[in-house]
Amino acid sequence: MDPDPKPQRPSALPLALLVGALTALALADASPEQATLFGVEGPRCPSRWVFPHHGCPGCGLTRASALVLDGEWRTAWGVHPAGFALVGLGLGAFVLHLGALVRGEKTEWTFRLLRGGRVLFLVAVVAAWLAR
Repeated sequence: MDPDPKPQRPSALPLALLVGALTALALADASPEQATLFGVEGPRCPSRWVFPHHGCPGCGLTRASALVLDGEWRTAWGVHPAGFALVGLGLGAFVLHLGALVRGEKTEWTFRLLRGGRVLFLVAVVAAWLAR
């Protein structure tokens, strides 16, 4: 695999997925106990059955992200501190993908920033899980 990818034509799909995910989070009704979208609760995390006291590293991330977008920052921090990272990185990825789509190419820097964002997100999730 080429470590420095050559510029390539971007797709609108990642941008559409980011817009959809951020919109769903913004429309979700969230509390520390649950999050619903138009009154429908999502599936329960199966890791909660295996690890009832801790769950997986991502348990609570959807609720926390929805609470961040609702402006309930203290509650979001208590549910999952990495919710701030998810929202911030999602908005950053939106800007990167939109810029690439407008320019008509993904540059080496676009790839590096997106890769760094994924690493930062994984570190934030694991650190928040260990801190709990």
